[in-house]
Amino acid sequence: MLKYNFLNHKKGDTFNSRKITINLDLTDAQIDIHFKSKGSVIPSFYWSTRNGSIVIIDAARGIMTLDKKKLNFPKNIYFYDFQITHKNGETFTYFEGFIKILQDNTK
Repeated sequence: MLKYNFLNHKKGDTFNSRKITINLDLTDAQIDIHFKSKGSVIPSFYWSTRNGSIVIIDAARGIMTLDKKKLNFPKNIYFYDFQITHKNGETFTYFEGFIKILQDNTK
């Protein structure tokens, strides 16, 4: 499994929109990226095709975008995985990693 760690991010700052290409056919696929602190079972924040925060822009080539989002969460390390559920019901985790939210000094 591939690992990708996002750059450190300041609490309360906006996570800018990202374009992601994975070179897999995503036709009729559902994509979920859930970020959780260690030991938590409930995501602190997430992106998903189910709520439109992930938009597949070229399904055949596996190109999508993540919406921008304000990450106003406590200072911590949030672990994630990137799961795709294909139209046949099979679910695969394609990569995983973490993002470190740093305490801001302004607020």
